[in-house]
Amino acid sequence: MNLFSRLLIIAILLFVGACAEKPAVPLVVTPPAADETTSESELWDRAEKLFQSKKYGGALEAYIAFMVRFPNSVHNDAALMKIGAAARLSGNDAEACRAYNRLAEGYPDSLFFTDALIEVLTCLYGEGRFNDLIEKAADVREKIALSDQKTKLAMLLGDTYAAMHDPVEAFYYHAAAFEHTRNDARQTIAGKLEKTAQQLESTEIRSLLYRLENDVSARGTLLYRLGLNRYAEENDGAALAALSELTKNFPEYKYTPDAALLIEKIKRRSCYLPNRVGCLLPLTGPYKSYGQRALHGIELAMSTAGGSSNDIPLHLIIKDSGSNPEKTVAAVKDLAKEGVAVIIGPIAMAEAAAEQAQLSKVPIIVFSQKNRITGIGDYVFRNFLTSEMQVKSLASHAFDKLGINKVAILYPDEKYGSTFMQLFWDEVLAHDGQVVGVESYDPRQTDFADAVKKLVGLYYEPSDLLKEELKQYAMVAEGKGFQTDAFGVLMDMASAWAPDSIFNFGPPLFPEEDADSAKIDEEPAAIVDFDAIFIPDAPNIAGLIIPQLAFYDIKDVYLLGTNLWHSEHLIKMAGSFLQGYAVVTDGFFENRNSENVRHFAHAFQKAFKTSPGFIEAIAYDTARMVFETLGHCQVCLRSDMRDRVLNISAFNGVTGLTEFDQNGEAVRAPCLLTVKGRRFIEIE
Repeated sequence: MNLFSRLLIIAILLFVGACAEKPAVPLVVTPPAADETTSESELWDRAEKLFQSKKYGGALEAYIAFMVRFPNSVHNDAALMKIGAAARLSGNDAEACRAYNRLAEGYPDSLFFTDALIEVLTCLYGEGRFNDLIEKAADVREKIALSDQKTKLAMLLGDTYAAMHDPVEAFYYHAAAFEHTRNDARQTIAGKLEKTAQQLESTEIRSLLYRLENDVSARGTLLYRLGLNRYAEENDGAALAALSELTKNFPEYKYTPDAALLIEKIKRRSCYLPNRVGCLLPLTGPYKSYGQRALHGIELAMSTAGGSSNDIPLHLIIKDSGSNPEKTVAAVKDLAKEGVAVIIGPIAMAEAAAEQAQLSKVPIIVFSQKNRITGIGDYVFRNFLTSEMQVKSLASHAFDKLGINKVAILYPDEKYGSTFMQLFWDEVLAHDGQVVGVESYDPRQTDFADAVKKLVGLYYEPSDLLKEELKQYAMVAEGKGFQTDAFGVLMDMASAWAPDSIFNFGPPLFPEEDADSAKIDEEPAAIVDFDAIFIPDAPNIAGLIIPQLAFYDIKDVYLLGTNLWHSEHLIKMAGSFLQGYAVVTDGFFENRNSENVRHFAHAFQKAFKTSPGFIEAIAYDTARMVFETLGHCQVCLRSDMRDRVLNISAFNGVTGLTEFDQNGEAVRAPCLLTVKGRRFIEIE
């Protein structure tokens, strides 16, 4: 081995060591067959031929030998670039990264400088240093100008964000790479875009559509995915919008035919005819009288509405719900197939109808007091007089307008009475009021003296009252973990200090006062410590109770009742006791001081030869709301109709100003009435 070969081996080892940042895969270097007489061009050509022949290990040695032999050559930057490429292709990524870093740091004016910068970022990606890569990429982006370099950088950033589980940024940068790629790599990038799009939420897709407004290549993928997302979310309007834009602007996109099929499916499921309204009422069976009354209200609304906003005559499709849930469900399915925009009703079988309407995605407005019926789904609405409406109105008037503070509740021990008792009690507490007495009675009885006497302390003897109080204290004590015979202990304690007469233990302590005490006990005074009494019962029962209140000296208190009290029968039975003290709620009052109500009552009387009640009025208002909400539409979607109903605001109906809350419940203040003479009048 000559001197040159020995020196070359030493130089190669020094070169590798000087570049080392961490241990690298060792190179087995075979000394090249060259000596000091080999020219620069000959040594360079030898390295190039080895590289072109894909002998990357030999090429790596040759390029290193070239740099050692000619350290000041103008080709050294190119040599470093080739060293990086040869090392990477031979599986020595560590050596490749050393070469690229040396080129990027030592040759800022080189033609290969920006290429080296991108290769350095590739090294960071390979090492999993994603945050460092993103930080350095911002600087690299300012220095590169060539299209292929921008494509490489965008692709590298897309892969980096994908590895970091950030599909939004991954899609954005892959889309940028796709836009500038004009070769076979487009198919690879397209696959990445489709895969990433599947991970995107609808809001993220909308954001990307805005950011990539001028990047048409990726919009097809985004629009298709947005359409699929919206369809899955049952937002048919948004799904149609996205898919329609796709089929119009990207007819060559590979999923456009699938999008067209989905559009037709959505239309079959969700589109309605702009002038077609369904009406589902019990026209046969035990509730047919209510159904007929509601139908009269709807027919009157239709006669005054004319046509839809499209100037197309309204078409009302009427179905009989009867009193059978299967018949009701079948009717809802038929109405959906016939393309109605919305279903008005029913009264009976409302739950079965609402469940099927939700499945069919048809908005339905039911006339029902069924608990939580709007909780079935977002296509279910209720426009009716509910228990909650009534107690809120009564409590608000009693506490905010009348200024009362304490109330009593006397209610029938059955579902209707218990429900109103609980709801009213909650409202009293919400107004910082006090419920000072609560008593129930058997709804089958006709004598309510015992319940009334209990409210005012006339039912129990003094000893019984004390025993009742002790029982209550005992229950509290036992509930807190004290001994189980707490009542017996309390009785022993009470008898130790209470007068014997209270417990009937022996003769009275003061016989001379016994005669006077007996006179007092014969006529005890009622303890009326409340300002109002709430009695949620029918007029025939309330008409029996109210006179008994006066008999037991419960006078000058307000008498609060539900819509059941709005009856001439109550005035006949207890009219003299109601004057100025009755407060009654109802959903409609024919004699209300309103031009709107007077016009409706007159038109109804003229058309049907009878006066309207609440059922007729609420059906009339509901139909008018629907007719006015139909609106003009090119593609009429039931989801849009649902949203328009939900957004009804302050509709001025004969039952009052109405709108719907976010749960589909009508929000409206019921009428408040009192009694004057032999008639009901509105409380102003």
